[in-house]
Amino acid sequence: MATSTTITVADVKVIGLVAPIIAAVVTLIRIFERIRLKRFGIDDVWAAFSLIILILFVPTFRVQPK
Repeated sequence: MATSTTITVADVKVIGLVAPIIAAVVTLIRIFERIRLKRFGIDDVWAAFSLIILILFVPTFRVQPK
């Protein structure tokens, strides 16, 4: 019989912080690899743009209103 676990707010906060960091690392690896292979294209420009948006988003996620 499976046991049920509840997801807490702290769990959601951890996932909300770790997932974007992993996404940023993978995107940086992709961009550097494409530049190294001289295959940097418009899709990589959009990936870089998304990375910038992600970098702006993560700190605002941690800000807590008073």
